[in-house]
Amino acid sequence: MALSVSKDDNLPKGAVRLSEEKAYQYQAGIIRNWDNLSEVFGLRAGAGFLAGISGVSSMIILNHFRRKLKLGMHGRVSSYLPVVAMPSALAALFHTTFIERSIVLRKYDCPLCLQSRAAFLQTGIGFVYPFLLAPMASFMFATRHFTVRLPYITEQPKEWLKFWLKLTRSAKHLAPYIVLANIIGAVGITSLEFHEYEKLQMHFEEHERKVESGFYDK
Repeated sequence: MALSVSKDDNLPKGAVRLSEEKAYQYQAGIIRNWDNLSEVFGLRAGAGFLAGISGVSSMIILNHFRRKLKLGMHGRVSSYLPVVAMPSALAALFHTTFIERSIVLRKYDCPLCLQSRAAFLQTGIGFVYPFLLAPMASFMFATRHFTVRLPYITEQPKEWLKFWLKLTRSAKHLAPYIVLANIIGAVGITSLEFHEYEKLQMHFEEHERKVESGFYDK
């Protein structure tokens, strides 16, 4: 069944009214069970792909700060969970909720606007979030394990801020590549999802035309 958005007075004959949530679940079920994976790869695996980009970006950022503070194996797992695992999960969740859902329900003003929103969300989660959190987590473990002498934020806030700025500037060579990777990934996946969903809709509409004309043969 082809999904379309219409006002009550414009509903076609035989149309089934669905709530927004039921409509999304119906379409998501079709996508999950679609036989040819290559035709729905972006819709089915796009969010996971962006989660991977976010995870790799966060790992690169965190490892940079950990190396600068000579942390070695100190607090590796404890810092990876909030700085690497969390952005990965958030990237998948946010893309599915705010981008993929809008595509499936056709709730967007223009494709370019949605692509821009996808790039903004992905860059925020895959770059800004870990870039802010990674040095904080690294500072905590450096202080605890005495790997680097750090000024106390409560006693020497200006010195602490200078050290933080110096440390973050040391990662500026990574920033353009990480930002670009996240933008390209988000825009590319969103474009693929647009293309795949439009092809699905064309398939559904063609199927319905054949059924209505009596020429459909399973």
